[in-house]
Amino acid sequence: SGSSLPVDARQARDRAAILDAAELLSTENGLRGVRLEDVARRARVAPRSLYNVFGSRDGLMLALTERALDSCEARIAGALAGAGDPFERAAAAVDAYGRFFLEEPVRFTLLRQTLAHADEPQLELAARAVAERYDRQRRGLAAALAEADGIDEERADELSYLLLGISTGVLALASVGDPLARTREELRAMLNRGVSDLLRGAAGSPRRSDRKLLD
Repeated sequence: SGSSLPVDARQARDRAAILDAAELLSTENGLRGVRLEDVARRARVAPRSLYNVFGSRDGLMLALTERALDSCEARIAGALAGAGDPFERAAAAVDAYGRFFLEEPVRFTLLRQTLAHADEPQLELAARAVAERYDRQRRGLAAALAEADGIDEERADELSYLLLGISTGVLALASVGDPLARTREELRAMLNRGVSDLLRGAAGSPRRSDRKLLD
C-alpha cells in the first residue's frame, strides 16, 4: 500500500501526482483557474500534502513551470551539443523547440501562459524563472552561432533573438488556432525552412549597415 512506502518515495510519488494534476487542470481552466483544492482532489492527496511538498500555490506554479522548462531546455541543449557546423546546430535547436511544441503541447502552452500573466503576484516567481531560462537557452544559441566564420558575437546575439522570437511566434499561431489554417506539422516545416533561409543568408552575406530600408 501507499502507506508502506518510505517517506522519500511517498513524497516523490505525491509530488509527481500533484504536478500531473496541476498540469491537466491548467489545460482545462488556464493557469489562473488552477485551485489548490482541485489539484489535491485530482491528485488524490490530502491538501496538507500539497503544502508539505510545495509550501504554497506560488511554489506549485514555480515547480510546474520548472518541470516544463527542464524538458524544453534538455531538447535544445542536446541539439546544440550535437554534430554539425554552428548553423546546422542552431537549426537543430530550433527544430528541437518545434518538437517540444508538437510532443508536449500542454507544457509549451503552460510556459506561454506563465509569461502572459507575469504581472500576477502568484505567477511572478514562475514567470521570472521562465524568462531567465529562456534567456539562458538564447545565450546558448548565440554561443553556437558565434563559432561560425564571419559571425561576431554581436551578430550572433542578434540572430539568437531573431530565431527564438520567430520560432515562438510561429508556433504560438497553432497553439491559439492558426488563422491561416496550417496544421502543427506544416507550421513546424515552415519554421524549419524559414530558419534555414535566415541562417543561409547570415552565412553568405557580410554584415550590412543599419540604414533604414525606407528613408
